[in-house]
Amino acid sequence: MATIKNDKEGDAKLTSQVLENLQTELAALEKQYNDTPENLPKIPAGSKIGAVNDPGEGFTGVKAMAETLAGNMVFEVRTAKEGSRASMYPKANNGSWGTVYDELGIDLELKQPKGVKLSREEAIKIAADIAKKLDGGLEFAHCGVAATLQQYGEKYAWRITFNRSVNGFPTTYETHEHGMDLYADMYEPAVYYEKMAISISDKGVTGFEWNTPMQVDRLTNENVALMPFSDVEKAARNMLKKNPDQITRRYSGQPLPELEIPIGRITLGLMRIREKDRPGAYRLVPVWDFYHPDSTYCLLTLNAVDGSVIDRNLGY
Repeated sequence: MATIKNDKEGDAKLTSQVLENLQTELAALEKQYNDTPENLPKIPAGSKIGAVNDPGEGFTGVKAMAETLAGNMVFEVRTAKEGSRASMYPKANNGSWGTVYDELGIDLELKQPKGVKLSREEAIKIAADIAKKLDGGLEFAHCGVAATLQQYGEKYAWRITFNRSVNGFPTTYETHEHGMDLYADMYEPAVYYEKMAISISDKGVTGFEWNTPMQVDRLTNENVALMPFSDVEKAARNMLKKNPDQITRRYSGQPLPELEIPIGRITLGLMRIREKDRPGAYRLVPVWDFYHPDSTYCLLTLNAVDGSVIDRNLGY
Protein backbone atom coordinates (compact mmCIF):
# COMPACT_ATOMS: atom_id res chain seq x y z
CA MET A 1 0.00 0.00 0.00
CA ALA A 2 1.29 3.45 -0.87
CA THR A 3 0.71 6.54 1.23
CA ILE A 4 0.30 9.92 -0.50
CA LYS A 5 1.05 13.01 1.56
CA ASN A 6 -0.83 16.18 0.74
CA ASP A 7 1.93 18.84 0.79
CA LYS A 8 -0.02 22.07 0.38
CA GLU A 9 2.94 24.14 1.53
CA GLY A 10 5.23 22.60 -1.15
CA ASP A 11 2.66 23.18 -3.87
CA ALA A 12 2.34 26.81 -2.87
CA LYS A 13 6.12 27.33 -3.04
CA LEU A 14 6.27 25.72 -6.52
CA THR A 15 3.41 27.89 -7.80
CA SER A 16 5.09 31.01 -6.46
CA GLN A 17 8.38 30.09 -8.20
CA VAL A 18 6.64 29.46 -11.53
CA LEU A 19 4.90 32.82 -11.39
CA GLU A 20 8.16 34.56 -10.55
CA ASN A 21 9.89 32.95 -13.53
CA LEU A 22 7.06 33.93 -15.86
CA GLN A 23 7.15 37.54 -14.64
CA THR A 24 10.91 37.69 -15.27
CA GLU A 25 10.48 36.28 -18.77
CA LEU A 26 7.64 38.72 -19.50
CA ALA A 27 9.77 41.68 -18.39
CA ALA A 28 12.59 40.56 -20.70
CA LEU A 29 10.21 40.23 -23.66
CA GLU A 30 8.71 43.67 -22.97
CA LYS A 31 12.19 45.18 -22.94
CA GLN A 32 13.07 43.44 -26.21
CA TYR A 33 9.88 44.71 -27.79
CA ASN A 34 10.45 48.32 -26.63
CA ASP A 35 14.08 48.26 -27.85
CA THR A 36 13.23 46.90 -31.31
CA PRO A 37 13.51 49.52 -34.11
CA GLU A 38 10.47 50.08 -36.33
CA ASN A 39 12.26 49.16 -39.58
CA LEU A 40 14.08 45.84 -39.34
CA PRO A 41 16.33 44.48 -42.12
CA LYS A 42 14.73 41.54 -43.92
CA ILE A 43 16.70 38.37 -43.18
CA PRO A 44 15.61 35.06 -44.76
CA ALA A 45 14.33 32.73 -42.05
CA GLY A 46 15.88 29.30 -41.78
CA SER A 47 18.25 29.88 -44.70
CA LYS A 48 20.91 27.32 -45.41
CA ILE A 49 23.24 26.37 -48.22
CA GLY A 50 24.90 23.09 -49.01
CA ALA A 51 26.87 21.32 -51.72
CA VAL A 52 25.17 18.70 -53.87
CA ASN A 53 27.76 16.08 -54.77
CA ASP A 54 26.49 12.63 -55.63
CA PRO A 55 28.89 10.66 -57.84
CA GLY A 56 26.46 7.75 -57.81
CA GLU A 57 23.82 9.89 -59.49
CA GLY A 58 26.39 11.62 -61.68
CA PHE A 59 25.79 15.24 -60.72
CA THR A 60 27.38 18.03 -58.72
CA GLY A 61 26.14 21.45 -57.77
CA VAL A 62 24.92 23.71 -55.01
CA LYS A 63 21.59 23.97 -53.20
CA ALA A 64 20.20 26.72 -50.96
CA MET A 65 16.93 27.46 -49.14
CA ALA A 66 15.32 30.77 -48.22
CA GLU A 67 11.96 32.20 -47.17
CA THR A 68 10.06 34.15 -49.83
CA LEU A 69 6.57 35.61 -50.18
CA ALA A 70 5.57 32.30 -51.78
CA GLY A 71 6.91 30.33 -48.78
CA ASN A 72 10.09 28.38 -48.15
CA MET A 73 11.79 27.84 -51.51
CA VAL A 74 14.72 25.69 -52.56
CA PHE A 75 17.25 27.06 -55.08
CA GLU A 76 19.43 24.58 -56.93
CA VAL A 77 22.10 24.67 -59.64
CA ARG A 78 23.53 21.38 -60.84
CA THR A 79 25.51 19.89 -63.68
CA ALA A 80 25.26 16.30 -64.85
CA LYS A 81 25.67 14.07 -67.89
CA GLU A 82 22.19 14.98 -69.07
CA GLY A 83 23.01 18.70 -68.94
CA SER A 84 23.08 21.60 -66.52
CA ARG A 85 19.98 22.91 -64.74
CA ALA A 86 19.00 25.84 -62.56
CA SER A 87 15.76 25.49 -60.60
CA MET A 88 13.64 26.85 -57.77
CA TYR A 89 10.78 24.95 -56.16
CA PRO A 90 8.72 24.85 -52.93
CA LYS A 91 10.13 23.13 -49.86
CA ALA A 92 7.99 20.13 -48.93
CA ASN A 93 6.06 20.07 -45.66
CA ASN A 94 7.62 16.76 -44.68
CA GLY A 95 11.04 18.33 -44.18
CA SER A 96 12.62 17.19 -47.44
CA TRP A 97 13.93 19.66 -49.98
CA GLY A 98 10.68 19.90 -51.89
CA THR A 99 8.95 19.23 -55.18
CA VAL A 100 8.63 21.14 -58.43
CA TYR A 101 5.57 22.43 -60.21
CA ASP A 102 4.77 20.22 -63.14
CA GLU A 103 2.04 19.67 -65.73
CA LEU A 104 1.08 16.22 -64.47
CA GLY A 105 -2.46 15.07 -63.74
CA ILE A 106 -3.95 18.41 -64.75
CA ASP A 107 -7.22 18.61 -66.65
CA LEU A 108 -6.45 19.93 -70.15
CA GLU A 109 -9.73 21.85 -70.04
CA LEU A 110 -8.64 23.80 -66.95
CA LYS A 111 -8.28 27.35 -68.25
CA GLN A 112 -7.38 29.04 -64.95
CA PRO A 113 -5.32 27.71 -62.00
CA LYS A 114 -7.55 27.01 -59.00
CA GLY A 115 -7.29 29.70 -56.34
CA VAL A 116 -5.25 32.03 -58.58
CA LYS A 117 -6.71 35.42 -59.59
CA LEU A 118 -3.76 36.46 -61.77
CA SER A 119 -4.76 36.37 -65.45
CA ARG A 120 -2.94 34.41 -68.12
CA GLU A 121 -1.78 37.61 -69.83
CA GLU A 122 -0.48 39.10 -66.57
CA ALA A 123 1.42 35.92 -65.73
CA ILE A 124 3.02 35.78 -69.20
CA LYS A 125 4.16 39.42 -68.90
CA ILE A 126 5.77 38.84 -65.49
CA ALA A 127 7.51 35.68 -66.68
CA ALA A 128 8.65 37.32 -69.94
CA ASP A 129 10.31 40.15 -68.01
CA ILE A 130 12.21 37.59 -65.91
CA ALA A 131 13.26 35.53 -68.93
CA LYS A 132 14.48 38.60 -70.82
CA LYS A 133 16.70 39.66 -67.92
CA LEU A 134 18.24 36.19 -67.75
CA ASP A 135 18.69 35.61 -71.50
CA GLY A 136 17.60 37.84 -74.39
CA GLY A 137 17.63 34.90 -76.80
CA LEU A 138 14.58 33.18 -75.26
CA GLU A 139 11.02 33.69 -76.50
CA PHE A 140 7.59 32.79 -75.14
CA ALA A 141 6.51 29.32 -76.25
CA HIS A 142 3.64 28.05 -74.09
CA CYS A 143 1.45 28.84 -71.09
CA GLY A 144 -0.46 26.17 -69.16
CA VAL A 145 -1.71 25.26 -65.71
CA ALA A 146 0.65 23.54 -63.29
CA ALA A 147 0.23 22.01 -59.82
CA THR A 148 2.38 20.54 -57.09
CA LEU A 149 2.33 16.78 -56.70
CA GLN A 150 -0.69 15.61 -54.75
CA GLN A 151 1.14 14.15 -51.76
CA TYR A 152 2.22 17.68 -50.85
CA GLY A 153 -1.24 19.18 -51.30
CA GLU A 154 -2.51 20.60 -54.58
CA LYS A 155 -1.36 24.16 -55.21
CA TYR A 156 -1.96 25.60 -58.65
CA ALA A 157 -0.05 28.16 -60.70
CA TRP A 158 0.52 29.36 -64.23
CA ARG A 159 3.49 27.67 -65.93
CA ILE A 160 5.07 29.73 -68.71
CA THR A 161 7.70 28.14 -70.94
CA PHE A 162 10.35 29.85 -73.08
CA ASN A 163 12.47 28.37 -75.89
CA ARG A 164 15.59 29.49 -77.75
CA SER A 165 15.10 31.69 -80.84
CA VAL A 166 17.66 32.27 -83.60
CA ASN A 167 17.19 35.26 -85.93
CA GLY A 168 13.51 35.36 -84.97
CA PHE A 169 12.98 31.65 -85.75
CA PRO A 170 12.08 29.67 -82.59
CA THR A 171 12.95 26.15 -81.55
CA THR A 172 9.76 24.12 -81.44
CA TYR A 173 8.03 23.72 -78.07
CA GLU A 174 7.42 20.04 -77.41
CA THR A 175 6.98 18.45 -73.98
CA HIS A 176 8.79 15.20 -74.76
CA GLU A 177 12.26 15.00 -73.19
CA HIS A 178 14.53 12.77 -75.24
CA GLY A 179 16.34 10.01 -73.41
CA MET A 180 13.26 9.09 -71.38
CA ASP A 181 12.58 5.98 -73.47
CA LEU A 182 14.57 3.23 -71.71
CA TYR A 183 14.39 1.00 -74.78
CA ALA A 184 16.08 3.50 -77.08
CA ASP A 185 19.41 2.47 -78.59
CA MET A 186 21.46 5.53 -77.73
CA TYR A 187 25.11 5.91 -78.68
CA GLU A 188 25.82 8.59 -76.06
CA PRO A 189 24.10 9.94 -72.91
CA ALA A 190 21.01 12.04 -73.60
CA VAL A 191 21.24 15.76 -72.95
CA TYR A 192 17.90 17.40 -72.24
CA TYR A 193 16.58 19.97 -74.68
CA GLU A 194 16.83 23.58 -73.54
CA LYS A 195 13.76 25.19 -72.03
CA MET A 196 12.96 27.68 -69.30
CA ALA A 197 9.75 27.20 -67.32
CA ILE A 198 8.51 29.76 -64.77
CA SER A 199 5.56 29.06 -62.44
CA ILE A 200 3.66 32.10 -61.19
CA SER A 201 0.70 32.56 -58.81
CA ASP A 202 -0.77 35.53 -56.96
CA LYS A 203 2.16 35.30 -54.51
CA GLY A 204 4.78 35.67 -57.23
CA VAL A 205 7.24 33.14 -58.64
CA THR A 206 6.49 29.72 -57.17
CA GLY A 207 8.73 27.62 -59.40
CA PHE A 208 11.57 27.96 -61.90
CA GLU A 209 13.46 25.55 -64.13
CA TRP A 210 16.07 26.20 -66.83
CA ASN A 211 17.41 23.08 -68.50
CA THR A 212 20.65 22.96 -70.48
CA PRO A 213 21.19 26.62 -71.45
CA MET A 214 22.88 26.73 -74.85
CA GLN A 215 24.70 29.29 -76.97
CA VAL A 216 24.64 29.44 -80.76
CA ASP A 217 28.22 30.03 -81.94
CA ARG A 218 27.77 30.21 -85.73
CA LEU A 219 25.33 29.94 -88.65
CA THR A 220 26.28 27.39 -91.30
CA ASN A 221 23.52 28.17 -93.82
CA GLU A 222 21.31 31.26 -93.72
CA ASN A 223 19.30 30.43 -96.86
CA VAL A 224 18.61 26.72 -96.69
CA ALA A 225 15.99 25.43 -99.17
CA LEU A 226 13.05 23.56 -97.62
CA MET A 227 11.12 20.69 -99.14
CA PRO A 228 7.75 21.61 -100.70
CA PHE A 229 5.07 20.98 -98.10
CA SER A 230 3.23 18.61 -100.45
CA ASP A 231 6.29 16.34 -100.35
CA VAL A 232 6.47 16.69 -96.56
CA GLU A 233 2.81 15.63 -96.29
CA LYS A 234 3.45 12.53 -98.43
CA ALA A 235 6.51 11.60 -96.37
CA ALA A 236 4.52 11.95 -93.15
CA ARG A 237 1.69 9.72 -94.41
CA ASN A 238 4.16 7.05 -95.51
CA MET A 239 6.04 7.06 -92.20
CA LEU A 240 2.85 6.85 -90.13
CA LYS A 241 1.74 3.85 -92.23
CA LYS A 242 5.10 2.06 -92.10
CA ASN A 243 5.83 2.37 -88.40
CA PRO A 244 2.67 2.91 -86.33
CA ASP A 245 3.80 0.76 -83.37
CA GLN A 246 5.64 3.53 -81.56
CA ILE A 247 2.66 5.85 -81.87
CA THR A 248 0.06 3.26 -80.85
CA ARG A 249 2.10 2.22 -77.81
CA ARG A 250 2.54 5.83 -76.79
CA TYR A 251 -1.20 6.45 -76.62
CA SER A 252 -2.64 3.02 -75.83
CA GLY A 253 0.13 1.11 -74.08
CA GLN A 254 0.14 -1.66 -76.69
CA PRO A 255 0.19 -2.07 -80.50
CA LEU A 256 -3.17 -2.00 -82.26
CA PRO A 257 -4.11 -3.69 -85.57
CA GLU A 258 -5.74 -0.49 -86.82
CA LEU A 259 -5.56 3.08 -85.65
CA GLU A 260 -6.85 6.33 -87.05
CA ILE A 261 -4.27 8.97 -86.22
CA PRO A 262 -5.73 12.49 -86.05
CA ILE A 263 -3.36 15.42 -86.58
CA GLY A 264 -4.28 18.55 -84.66
CA ARG A 265 -1.62 20.92 -85.96
CA ILE A 266 1.65 21.01 -87.89
CA THR A 267 4.40 23.46 -87.01
CA LEU A 268 7.70 24.55 -88.56
CA GLY A 269 10.52 25.32 -86.17
CA LEU A 270 14.09 24.58 -85.17
CA MET A 271 15.26 21.45 -83.36
CA ARG A 272 18.60 20.64 -81.79
CA ILE A 273 20.17 17.60 -83.51
CA ARG A 274 23.10 15.62 -82.17
CA GLU A 275 25.88 14.96 -84.64
CA LYS A 276 26.74 11.28 -84.82
CA ASP A 277 30.29 10.27 -83.91
CA ARG A 278 30.90 13.77 -82.51
CA PRO A 279 30.06 13.64 -78.78
CA GLY A 280 28.88 16.98 -77.46
CA ALA A 281 28.41 18.48 -80.95
CA TYR A 282 24.97 19.78 -81.93
CA ARG A 283 23.29 21.81 -84.64
CA LEU A 284 19.88 23.41 -85.10
CA VAL A 285 17.89 22.32 -88.14
CA PRO A 286 14.39 23.26 -89.39
CA VAL A 287 11.80 20.54 -88.75
CA TRP A 288 8.10 19.87 -89.25
CA ASP A 289 6.30 18.58 -86.14
CA PHE A 290 2.95 16.78 -86.34
CA TYR A 291 0.92 17.03 -83.12
CA HIS A 292 -1.99 15.07 -81.78
CA PRO A 293 -5.06 17.31 -81.23
CA ASP A 294 -4.96 19.31 -77.98
CA SER A 295 -1.47 18.08 -77.20
CA THR A 296 2.05 19.47 -76.94
CA TYR A 297 3.54 16.01 -77.55
CA CYS A 298 4.26 15.49 -81.24
CA LEU A 299 3.58 12.25 -83.11
CA LEU A 300 6.18 12.68 -85.84
CA THR A 301 9.13 14.98 -86.56
CA LEU A 302 10.51 15.35 -90.10
CA ASN A 303 13.62 17.18 -91.26
CA ALA A 304 12.25 20.11 -93.28
CA VAL A 305 15.24 20.01 -95.67
CA ASP A 306 15.32 16.35 -96.77
CA GLY A 307 12.17 14.81 -95.20
CA SER A 308 14.05 12.30 -93.05
CA VAL A 309 12.50 11.17 -89.76
CA ILE A 310 13.97 12.50 -86.52
CA ASP A 311 13.48 10.59 -83.28
CA ARG A 312 13.06 13.19 -80.54
CA ASN A 313 13.89 10.58 -77.93
CA LEU A 314 17.32 10.04 -79.49
CA GLY A 315 17.88 13.60 -80.60
CA TYR A 316 18.80 12.76 -84.23
